Amino acid sequence: MKVALSVSYPSPPTDEKDIWRIECYLNAIRMGGGTPTTLFLDEWESRPEDVVREFDGLILSGGADLPTEWYGQQPLEGAGLDLISPRRPEFEKTLVTLFLEAKKPILGICYGLQFLNVYKGGALYQDLKLQTGTDLQHVDGAQHVVEVRRESRLFKIIGETEFTVPSYHHQAVSEVAPGGVASAFAPDGIIEAVEWNDDPFFLGVQWHPERDPDSNATQKLMVAFVSACELSQVSN
Repeated sequence: MKVALSVSYPSPPTDEKDIWRIECYLNAIRMGGGTPTTLFLDEWESRPEDVVREFDGLILSGGADLPTEWYGQQPLEGAGLDLISPRRPEFEKTLVTLFLEAKKPILGICYGLQFLNVYKGGALYQDLKLQTGTDLQHVDGAQHVVEVRRESRLFKIIGETEFTVPSYHHQAVSEVAPGGVASAFAPDGIIEAVEWNDDPFFLGVQWHPERDPDSNATQKLMVAFVSACELSQVSN
């Protein structure tokens, strides 16, 4: 199955850390049985129809912060916003629309979850520490537990109600979009996954599964995503 990976980079990066970030995603997709391609903006931004035609599924990778106007807010003083290039979310808005119309699977990771929730009409915390006062660390690869709702699609995929994840975010979902269901939570109540069950495979996770490739949660999630791509190809 051919999987498209949306990223923030205009072209292939040369910095070793950026290369590593991309490779983590690519390796996780391969582990799930998929064949990944990175959608560098300079090459693919003007060709969203080619993406949906050529690929069986779409993964939105992590990234910087969405502009607050995307979810109807003004920037908060002290939120520490690091805004993403507007090229990426504009491209992804078209991509997600096309993939949903084609009934092809979509998975959002970290920023990817936040984008999907805003795309569907939800909102975000601009900064968790500032707006919730949480003492739980969510940044810089902090490890924390997530608790998964037993009745969720995510539980059916992973088969565990509790596991530890690597966390790299200062924002999160504050209001779940219409039709969405929060399916996993951190111990401080922060939403860690949202899913929309009216679509064949449309969900996002707030943690970074690709940076914990040996975990059951990562392996089950990636296999399930690639399997959904296969089912979608058959049905289409």
